Amino acid sequence: MWRALVSSVRRWLSPPPPERTARSPLMLRGIRVVDLSRLFPGPYCTQLLADLGAEVIKVESPGGDYIRQIGGPACIDGNSVGFHAVNRGKKSVVLDLKVPNDRNKFLALVHSADVLVEGNRPAVMKELGLSYDVLSNVNPSLVMCSITGYGQEGENAGLAGHDLNYLAHSGILALMQSPHPLPVQIADLAGGAWPAAFQIASALYAREKTGHGRYIDISMADSVRAMLTLPLAASAVSQEPPSWAKDPLSGSLACYAVYRCKDGTQLAVGGLEHKFWLEFVSKIGRPELKASQFKPSTAIRPLLEEHLQSKTALEWEELCGPNSCVTAVRDGAALSVSRKLDVEIEIVGPDHSTQRIRLPRTPVASTCTLPGPALGAHNRQLSLEDTVPPSHSEK
Repeated sequence: MWRALVSSVRRWLSPPPPERTARSPLMLRGIRVVDLSRLFPGPYCTQLLADLGAEVIKVESPGGDYIRQIGGPACIDGNSVGFHAVNRGKKSVVLDLKVPNDRNKFLALVHSADVLVEGNRPAVMKELGLSYDVLSNVNPSLVMCSITGYGQEGENAGLAGHDLNYLAHSGILALMQSPHPLPVQIADLAGGAWPAAFQIASALYAREKTGHGRYIDISMADSVRAMLTLPLAASAVSQEPPSWAKDPLSGSLACYAVYRCKDGTQLAVGGLEHKFWLEFVSKIGRPELKASQFKPSTAIRPLLEEHLQSKTALEWEELCGPNSCVTAVRDGAALSVSRKLDVEIEIVGPDHSTQRIRLPRTPVASTCTLPGPALGAHNRQLSLEDTVPPSHSEK
C-alpha cells in the first residue's frame, strides 16, 4: 500500500520551501527531512536543516509532540512558545505507527525523503518494524539519524535521561565548583542537535559521491564528553582526574573569573594573557595586583570585589575599554534587541486573532517567519485526514 502513496507524497512535496530573503543560506534547498523526534534535541537539529532550506515534515503521534504543552508559556494557538521556537516553518502530519495503515503511510513518506531523524529509545524503531535495515530497503539513499542519551548499544543504552543526566554522566558537572543545572541545554544542543546536523550534512555530501545513504548514531552523553578536550588532555598527562581547582578555565584563577560589582551586577574577567590582565588591573586602579594573575580566585576575590563595588559592571567595562577582556554580564533578551538576533513570527489563534512574538534565530540566520505547524495540519494534503485528531482537524 505504501508504494501507492508515493506519487501523492511527491506531488505534495513539490512546492519549494517557505520563501526567505536572498541573504538566507538555502544550501539544503530540495532536501526532504522526515522528523520523528520530539522535545528539543531532534527538533532543534531539524530546525537547523530547515533554516538551511530543507523541507521538514514533522511526524507526530495523535497526542502531538510533548513540547507543544511543556515548552514554556502558551501562545494564542494553544502551543507553547518553545514549540514554535524549534519548529518554525515545518509541516506536521499525524500518524500512529503502531497501526498498520499508518505505518504504510509513513513508509511512503520515507520513500520520498532524503533524511529521517528520530529520537526514540534504542530498539523502539526495530519493535515498530522501522529499523534502518527495513527503511534502507524502502529507500537506499536514505540518511537516518538516531539521537539518544547513550547511543544504541552498550550498558547504558537503555537508561532514561535528560540534559542534566548527560552532563552528570559525561563529567562536565564535576568540573563545576558547585554542580547545578545549567540554564542552557548543553548536552541537547552541543551533544545532540549540532553533531547530528553536522553528520547529516556530511552524509548527504558523501551520498553525492556514492549514491548510498547511511545510518548515524548520536549519543548525547558521548558527544558532550568530547567537549572536555582540554581537561581530559591535561588529566592524561598529570594522571589526576579533572577538577574545578585544577582547571584554569573553570573560574579557579583570579584572571579568569566572574566578580560582583555595584548593585549586584557582575563582571566577567578573561585576562588569561598577561597583557590583558595588566590592562585590567591598571584601568581599575589596582596595579599592585599585576603579579596576582594566576593566583586562586578564592584568594583574591574578597579584595577585588570590595574594590569593584564602587561602580556597576557596565561602568567598569566602559572604563576598561576594548583591550582588557572585560565584559559585563548582560541579559540575553536585551542583547537580542540591540543586535537584531531574533526573527519575528505571527501566530494565528482559533478565533483568527494574531500574536507576534520574537524568537531567537538559529546560528544559520534563517529569516523564515512561519510559526510551528498545527498538529496534523498537512494530513489532508497527503490524503491522511483520517488520522487527524478531531480537536485539531480544523486548525
